[in-house]
Amino acid sequence: MVSSEELKGIREKVKMDRLIQRVSQLVALESENPPGNEAGVARLAAGWLQDLGFEVRLEEGAPGRPSVIASLGASKGDAGRMGRTLVWLGHLDVVPVPDPESWSYPPYEGKVSGGRLYGRGAADMKGAIGSVLEAVHALKEAGLAWEGRLVVCLVPDEETLGTHGAAYLAREGMIGGNAGIVGEPTGLKLGLAERGAFWYRLVVRGKAAHASTPHLGESAVLRAARLTIALLEQDFRGMEHPLLGRPTVNVGTIKGGTKINVVPDRCELEVDRRLLPGEGLDAVRKEVQAVLGYLREEDKGFRVEVEEIGYAEPMEVDREEEIVRVASAVVEAVTGRPAEVYGMPAITDARFLTNDCATPTVIFGPGTINQAHTRDEYVDTEQLVAAAEVYAGLILSYLDRCR
Repeated sequence: MVSSEELKGIREKVKMDRLIQRVSQLVALESENPPGNEAGVARLAAGWLQDLGFEVRLEEGAPGRPSVIASLGASKGDAGRMGRTLVWLGHLDVVPVPDPESWSYPPYEGKVSGGRLYGRGAADMKGAIGSVLEAVHALKEAGLAWEGRLVVCLVPDEETLGTHGAAYLAREGMIGGNAGIVGEPTGLKLGLAERGAFWYRLVVRGKAAHASTPHLGESAVLRAARLTIALLEQDFRGMEHPLLGRPTVNVGTIKGGTKINVVPDRCELEVDRRLLPGEGLDAVRKEVQAVLGYLREEDKGFRVEVEEIGYAEPMEVDREEEIVRVASAVVEAVTGRPAEVYGMPAITDARFLTNDCATPTVIFGPGTINQAHTRDEYVDTEQLVAAAEVYAGLILSYLDRCR
């Protein structure tokens, strides 16, 4: 565990002005996904990591979509023993800003006001990237070294399920270690679980007719409305996770009909079903078919096609994992309060580290999920500093230290 003397040294070297400047520069480089223009911010972060002594390489999961993989630390300990590897993972992309004129401050300026840094990506999650850079900077200035290996991995494409970012790196065996940290906004709580998601499209069929004689047709919109209600009224009682609550269903889009005076023969729904750890995709598929079967019994002409759009596994890390115990102790040492455990309702790249790379991972970062994707997105500057101190303490506590 990080000592009180080491923590004091870290606090003396974490510089808010330097941290805010880095985060503001990251925010100022627009990296919206879609379309996925993360290359500029990747190069900026790669340069900073090189200045801090990291060995840096860029890996493209798709043309113009680079991931930054940066390593720092010795590879061997005493008597040739391999040191441990700690992976810190974050994403470079942000969701688009459809209405920049409605923001109080320009979304790509990184404006600081009233103890908050505003801008798209400030909370989700360029603030955390600035905090981990500041953590390493402070450790180096304090003369605190470690014997294991720290890998900082910054990826694109997280906002569209990570295909060209963390999923690609995991599939190619480019990431993984003994433990991981994902810097998503948790309000400095310790995220130990996250929901998964199954996204699917339902195309409901009907029969067209003139609107003046609707009895001659079969309205696909009416059938889709009944389907929407059936999906949203599913009973998930008895399915509850201590950190994540119950599964959820959201019908996110409805598109149907061709003209106001035509009975619609087609209507399309897009559905988001959030999964709990322990739920499998096959079980959710059967759940969807059960709803469709119920509607077919009531309406013999009910016809629908199911198209799967995307799937993200849920994730959970055991509370007895060493990274959880170490992180809990460091958070308490930095904040003066016992670490609060947390269930992340959204999808993160932590699932790739934990599920695919056998790297038990905690989610921890400044800002809150309630700020992510919102107008006037912001992160508290004090949380940026606290996160930097926690990251520094975690690096020092988890990796074998040089004495």
